[in-house]
Amino acid sequence: MQSESLSFDQWLVIEALALAGSRSAEGRTMAEVQHATQVSGPTLTRVVDKLVMRAFLYREVDPADRRKVRVHLSDRGADLYARLADLLAADESEWLGSEALDRESRENIARITDTVEA
Repeated sequence: MQSESLSFDQWLVIEALALAGSRSAEGRTMAEVQHATQVSGPTLTRVVDKLVMRAFLYREVDPADRRKVRVHLSDRGADLYARLADLLAADESEWLGSEALDRESRENIARITDTVEA
């Protein structure tokens, strides 16, 4: 992520949109992105603003409810996700399998991850 100059919060937003299939016509509302990432509202707005400026995301007004803004992953954002997801997954697996974590920590991480993904 450092080579792409992405913050952790920026990656969380890109990942949430990629995993949700946000390139569909619907996209995701900011509230849905906030729920998926657990990033606070003001921070999420700044994160999305920066990702829009870098053309990884784009926003549009919801046609059914003009009070809502929908966020979409751009083609450039999808390419970035495709490049980085496997690298990060490999690093994460290596870290989780390392001796730096005891068994209880690994079990807690697995439990939290299962809860978040459910």
